[in-house]
Amino acid sequence: LGTNGVGGAKDLQSAVDAIGSDKRIVLVTVHAPKQGWQDKVNQAVKDVAAKNSSHVAVADWDKAISDRTDLLANDGIHPGPGGGKIYADTVAEALAKLKGSRR
Repeated sequence: LGTNGVGGAKDLQSAVDAIGSDKRIVLVTVHAPKQGWQDKVNQAVKDVAAKNSSHVAVADWDKAISDRTDLLANDGIHPGPGGGKIYADTVAEALAKLKGSRR
């Protein structure tokens, strides 16, 4: 799951609850450094993942791309052609952390 905008931890937790603890979930941080809501959203993602660590992991897209912004699309937020691999690798790493955690 990714998030855009001003969604908070409560809304994100509701989504995780609706999906169910029998599913593995990857929450993806946002990379939107010029947006005032980035840090709040990313903290909510990390907090919800920590609270549900048996079946939820974080793909830290913001951390993964921050030093490689040349691989972003022209909007400076979404992955460009080269950034897509970093995004996919980041999600795959998060999934690997959950391997075997499915109930």
